[in-house]
Parts: sequence; structure tokens; C-alpha cells
Amino acid sequence: MKRLVAALALACVLPGLAAAPALAAPAVNGVFPLKSLDGSNAKLVAGPDGNIWVAVNSGGNDVARVTPAGKVTEFELNGISEASGIAVGPEGKLWVTGSSAVASFSPTDPKGSASPTMLAAIVGPSPIVAGPDGQMWVATLNTVLHFDPADPAGAVPIAVAGLQPKDIDAAGPLLAVADGNGGAPRIATFTTAGVEKDYTVGNAAQGVAGGPGDQLAYSAPDAKEAGLITPPGPAKVTEVEGDPFGVAFGADGAYWYARSAKDDVARLTTDGQVSYLGGFPEKYFPRQIAGGPGNTLWVTMEIPGENIYAVARISGLEPSEEGGGAPSAAPRTKIVKGPKKRVRTTRKRAKVKFRFRANVGGARFQCALVKLRKGKRSKAVFKSCKSPRTYKLKPGRYRFKVRAIADGRVDRTPATRAFRVIRVGKHKAKR
Repeated sequence: MKRLVAALALACVLPGLAAAPALAAPAVNGVFPLKSLDGSNAKLVAGPDGNIWVAVNSGGNDVARVTPAGKVTEFELNGISEASGIAVGPEGKLWVTGSSAVASFSPTDPKGSASPTMLAAIVGPSPIVAGPDGQMWVATLNTVLHFDPADPAGAVPIAVAGLQPKDIDAAGPLLAVADGNGGAPRIATFTTAGVEKDYTVGNAAQGVAGGPGDQLAYSAPDAKEAGLITPPGPAKVTEVEGDPFGVAFGADGAYWYARSAKDDVARLTTDGQVSYLGGFPEKYFPRQIAGGPGNTLWVTMEIPGENIYAVARISGLEPSEEGGGAPSAAPRTKIVKGPKKRVRTTRKRAKVKFRFRANVGGARFQCALVKLRKGKRSKAVFKSCKSPRTYKLKPGRYRFKVRAIADGRVDRTPATRAFRVIRVGKHKAKR
């Protein structure tokens, strides 16, 4: 009854907010009740179908779909209980973690397509994300594990002593985990080969989000921190009151934090400038946050102790080239460093290096190198790659292409660089 009264009151207070028009400036312009939710730790993500998907774990359902207009539909998934983490895989399916299990499903038929795999290593709330290597990565108690989407049963565990994960995200070539263990406060990062490097923070971490390059942002509520880390440098702390909780990289190229104790969100730029945005209904605690379609942000909320939940929509973000958010469009790829049009070498082969990035966090890449021959057409064959990508090439004309893949969507206009390798004498190479 309390939940029904709250929902009716919310509808009366916000009668004109059902539509989703773009605004001139960011603003909360929609609040939509959820039947069930693990209020503090349930994750949400923008799906490949243009909707928002939320992990829920009560009322017999496991996930909720929220359309851009705010229509909520909940689904039960076969083989999953206590759903907590949710992410989009590189193959375009959604993945959910539950009690000792992980499952993938198609957004067009969640219940009918759910494919669960029992994994005893998954213990308690366990966030999940697609890594830059095309594998799915799960952070769970004392362990980080990863698996090929085609073979979740073959998951490879990495022991991480004392890990109490709250969040996981991809940050460029790394995986970053927010560790909620206050006894050893840290953001733990991992290469795709499993090499760990920890960054000390003020207290138990709660949220983490990858941004441009390999920068990441984190939250540590008890320490009042909304910090930035650009590996290998140490954490740069920005003090933010009000329990900074979940964090996401927005379409405007800034990080956004849900502030539970202040009933608002904070915006942190990549150089550490802070501002705030209110407009949430009273009594609700904003918890988790994610980018959505149409330059939006979506925030889960709860009224603690009353089992009343909702998801809020923020519209009007000004899109940036560095922006993140939802897969409402394919990712964009940029070559940030590469050879000039002519590469001179005195050796039989020249060393050529490319650095590239995507406009969304967590993207993986595919590269193709074609040697151009007169009168012949060569097809570009794309293979998985990482930045930087280095080649040792004989003299000749070449064309390099790289494309990003994020949330199951491929950049259809790969970044391209044409160049020529020329062998010269030592005196000419110095020119």
C-alpha cells in the first residue's frame, strides 16, 4: 500500500514528465516506479536495443526493461536468483550475474532466451562488464574472473585477497574494480593478462567508471571522495559531500555521481571541476547511474526502509566527442598517433606504431593492415587488437584501419591512415 501511495503521489507531482524531449540543459525530466530492486547495489545499463536494463532480485523477477519514455516491464530469467550485475556483451546480448551463476539473454526475449551457467566462484553481489579483450569480466568475493561469451563455463579465476567488489568497469586497456573493503581501501586494476595494480583511496570504494583514454573515476562515500585516476599516476582526490555513490561517464564527456545523502547528482569534469544537479523527488536516495540513449542519464533510487523504488531520467546532456553513455549509435574511432605519409628506414623493415581510442569507455578494437599493390584490390581483414599496435613492415604502400566495438555495435567508418615505407641510405633517413 505504501508503494502504491508513493507511486500515485509521484505521478501527481510529475504529471508532465512522461515524454522525453531533449532539454537545453541537463535536468531530471522523468521518474518511473520500479516494483522491485536491490536498492543500493543493483546495476543498470543501456542495452543494445535502445532501452535501459536494471538488475532486480525480488518479487520473482530478475531484470527490468525501461524504455526511453519510461515504460517499465520486469522479467524472470531461468536459472538466475539474486541478480546483481548486468552488462552488454560484445555479441549484443545482455549478461546478468546471480547467486553462483551467470546468464546471457536476448533483449527481444529475456525469459525464453536466458542461458544460465553455474559458476561456484560467483559469491554475493557481483558486478560484470565487457572487457577490452572481448571477454566478460566479473568481480566477486576475493576473485576476479573472465570468460569468453561463447564459453562461460571456461571462466578463468584470478585470486584477489580481501576483495569485496562494489563495481567494475573497463578503463581503456584495463579493468578497474571498486573495492568495498574499508580495511584496505583501493581501486584494483587489471590488465587483460591478469596483472594487478592497486591505487589507494581514502576509504571503502563504491563506484568506478572508465573515461577517455585509460582515465577512470571512482567514489569513496565515507571518505567524501569523487576521485580521478590516470594510470600509472596516483588518485587525485576531489572532496564531494553527500555520499557519492554510483558513477558513470556521460555523453557530455564528464563523470556523473549519484549523491544519496543530498538527493542529487554531481558532475565531475576530467580535470576535476565539480558542479551539481538537483530535481529529484524528496525522500528518494539516488544510488546507481548509467548513460542512456539520446544523451540521457538514468539513476536508480530508493526510499530506505519502505521498499519503494524508482528510476529517474536526466535529459539534455550536451554531447562531446569524448562522451560515453549508451549505445544509441555505433562508437567512433580515432587514431591519435601514427606514422607520417612517408616512413623512411635504413633497414629491411620499418617499425610503425599506431595509437587509437574510442569515444566510449570499455570499447574493444579490430585492426586491419593492407599492403597496396598496383592494379590489385586487397580486402581488409579485421582482427582483434589493442592500442598501441605495432608493425614491422617492408618497403611499400600500406593502408591501416581500426574500428571500435562497444555494446555489440561496430564503428562502420573505421579510422584510416595511408602511408608509404621507403628504404633509404643512412644520410637520407636523418632528413
